[in-house]
Amino acid sequence: MALLSQEILQTVVSIEIQRGDETTTIATGFLFVKKIDDNQISKRGRVYLVTAKHVLFKNNQIKYREILVRMDKNGSGGQLFRAPLQDENGALFAIHPTADVAVLLLSVKALQDGDLKYRWFINDRDTVYKKTYEEFGVSVGDSVFVLGFPRGLRGVSANYAICRQGIIARLDQECLNDGYFWIDAPVFRGNSGGPVILRPEGFSIEGTKAVGSSCLLGLVSMWVNADDESGETENDLKGQMGLGKVVTTQAIERAIEEHEKMLIARKSSQ
Repeated sequence: MALLSQEILQTVVSIEIQRGDETTTIATGFLFVKKIDDNQISKRGRVYLVTAKHVLFKNNQIKYREILVRMDKNGSGGQLFRAPLQDENGALFAIHPTADVAVLLLSVKALQDGDLKYRWFINDRDTVYKKTYEEFGVSVGDSVFVLGFPRGLRGVSANYAICRQGIIARLDQECLNDGYFWIDAPVFRGNSGGPVILRPEGFSIEGTKAVGSSCLLGLVSMWVNADDESGETENDLKGQMGLGKVVTTQAIERAIEEHEKMLIARKSSQ
């Protein structure tokens, strides 16, 4: 019995940087499509790499000129896809004004020309938003899957991600209004930006709904430290409490809106 499809696993990518002759995994990301209409997505939709904002941008500065995105290549192992983060006109990615989300538009043609094996979440099909939490029956205590590359652990022959399980620890209107919720799950350096997936359940207590499908709930932002307050998942693990902060899919949509504004501004300045 499979509770997590291969299609979902294939949305997850390792975000890496070049260090000397080797590459190092610094975070996790996933592919997300904002569908424009019901035609072929590669022609009428935009494919974004989604990750945590602090992975790419910190202290009002872009951290890297480019990143390497590891995907599987059809018929062979993992393949690195180069993704520039800036050009002579500035950043090529967009960030949410307040939430820990960044989105980078990818070239579908480049992905296809590279014969890369990938899948994506579609905004109006595979995601749960603030307005649909009740409709889906999402609530505190529901199980979730956290996908990513903690401590840089990933496959070599293929882009295998680590899947860990947790539960929703806090989810209420106060949280959702601010664009986040909390999970009780182990998240570590390298998990930043990884997708959090609702685990399907075949039963529920009286008065609640059973969740029948796996859906994207958001992405990993930070963990809670018992000694201090909280920190991004790239920080030290000492005193980690096992609570993770998840940014909602609503914030992903807002970051994409910011990117669309950026595209219009760039076009008008040419």
